[in-house]
Amino acid sequence: MIKRILVPLDFSKHSNSAISFAVKLAKQTDAILTGLVVLDIQGIERAIGSVPLGALHYAHILEETKMNEAKESIRKLLYKFKERCSREGIKHFEAEEQGSPSFSIMKESIYYDAVIVGLKTYFNCCSDSNNELALTDLLEESVTPIFGVPANLNFPQTKIKILIAFDGSQNSAKALQRFAQLANPNSYNITIITSDPNKEAADFKLNNAEAYLTAHSFNNIRKVWTKENIKEIVKNDFIENTDLFVLGAHSKSAVIDFMVGSLTKFLIKLDRKHLLIG
Repeated sequence: MIKRILVPLDFSKHSNSAISFAVKLAKQTDAILTGLVVLDIQGIERAIGSVPLGALHYAHILEETKMNEAKESIRKLLYKFKERCSREGIKHFEAEEQGSPSFSIMKESIYYDAVIVGLKTYFNCCSDSNNELALTDLLEESVTPIFGVPANLNFPQTKIKILIAFDGSQNSAKALQRFAQLANPNSYNITIITSDPNKEAADFKLNNAEAYLTAHSFNNIRKVWTKENIKEIVKNDFIENTDLFVLGAHSKSAVIDFMVGSLTKFLIKLDRKHLLIG
């Protein structure tokens, strides 16, 4: 069960949706939320750029000004998070870090059951950069499951429709296990899908995945086998009627990445549905 949730914060619409989703999940699980803001010092230095000889004094003034602006932005973000949690009656903490946003989030995440973050994130409150921090950057080394939230939060109040993309790989297995260990079995209708040219091999994977979920008290499980590219099947048949996708992170193996990793990247880029990435 989820008891500690990390919520990285920025000023984007995605971040607002992530907070709303975290509040909803915390109410269901009685979890504690931690709002994290990262002071991107390197981003500030990059924004200032190279300094010509004789201008060091003005560069220091500019850097000090930007640092003060960044600290004020952090204060506003944390206050907004604190106010929302207090209003909703959610137990919470606020945290600050300095350094690379992706590294800081990964470093902190090992002490949490889940990370909830926007599918697109812009940690530019501390610099002039408008560069998006790709969610895939956070997936490279994270051992903590990540909920990716789209800009428009639209989650049902009744039974939630789940699609689990499972290919038997380590990454998809982690996603399956994380979902089973974190979720309330009574809240979901589940479909497990696999893509494999061999039906016997596909049935083996689907049946074992179903047995794992059943052992964790999940019911209403539907199994789907396809020979087609899983990304195309999901795009054509499952996008509209799925609320949450459970997937493995992309892999360094080209074979595994073709099966599930490419689907993960596609859904992150689509930015329309909630994802649980193991």
